[in-house]
Parts: sequence; C-alpha cells; structure tokens
Amino acid sequence: MEQPLPKPFTPIVPAPLQVAYDTFQFAPAVRVGEQVIVSGIIGFAPDMSLPDDFAAQVENAFSTLELVLSERGRLCRMSQA
Repeated sequence: MEQPLPKPFTPIVPAPLQVAYDTFQFAPAVRVGEQVIVSGIIGFAPDMSLPDDFAAQVENAFSTLELVLSERGRLCRMSQA
C-alpha cells in the first residue's frame, strides 16, 4: 500500500516562544493548508514557571492560546499582502 505524501506545514511560533522552537523544535501550533493544529498548551507563566494555583495555570494556558492564535492571524495577513 502506498503511503500518502506528507503535507507541508508552517510552524506558528509567537516571539516569546521562539526559544523553545529553536532549542527543541517545538511549535505550539502548525498551519496545514487552511487548518491550524494546536499542540498541548500548558499553564506555564511567561517566565516558564508553573504556578501552584490551578486557576492561574488555566489563565496562563488561555493567554498562551490567545498569543498563538494572534500569531496565526498575523501570519495570514502577511501572506495575503
């Protein structure tokens, strides 16, 4: 059985997460065609510490998700220009 060709993807890496991408090749999201696939996002604080408080972790996770999706929007606007 033939294997399908892999689809090209574009990593979505906001500036604050660039070090993780450069060090570990970890992208918090990738764009495949018109789809955005988001990886597991953890509740780390901007200084990469993990708060003891669950509510703070949830807030951090959603803030990171917002940052990633904002970067995706910026990339799309750049590619349409």
